[in-house]
Amino acid sequence: YGGELISVGMNPSERLCKRFNETALGVANGTYEGVWPRGPDGVYHSCGMAEFELGLPVYQQCVDMENPRSTFSHFDHVGGAMLAVTQVSAMDVSYQVLWQSLESEPTFYTTPLTFLFYMVITTFNTFLLLGLFVAVVTG
Repeated sequence: YGGELISVGMNPSERLCKRFNETALGVANGTYEGVWPRGPDGVYHSCGMAEFELGLPVYQQCVDMENPRSTFSHFDHVGGAMLAVTQVSAMDVSYQVLWQSLESEPTFYTTPLTFLFYMVITTFNTFLLLGLFVAVVTG
């Protein structure tokens, strides 16, 4: 059961996927059987879910890679996270950062927290800029 190797690069149509390692998570073997497709390396992943849900064989393989952007937009460490939050605050590329973070954790339980995180940042920055505008105008 070979597989097509999918690599994510600087492509606007990239799709990030998640690898589920049963031993690292401490869950029982077979927990993800029938829920997620399994790659040739024996690791469950979220690539090819449309084919998997239709009962078709999945020929894609999800591979661990470094930051696909190779830029400052990531949450790998505090410095990169501060720059990503600054990008969200600027509202210029906020949707790009939002969708990257949503696709990097495709589990249902993390999605509401991600939306809440970005809504809090947007609300905080709106009040911060409104207060700054009032302070400058009133002088």
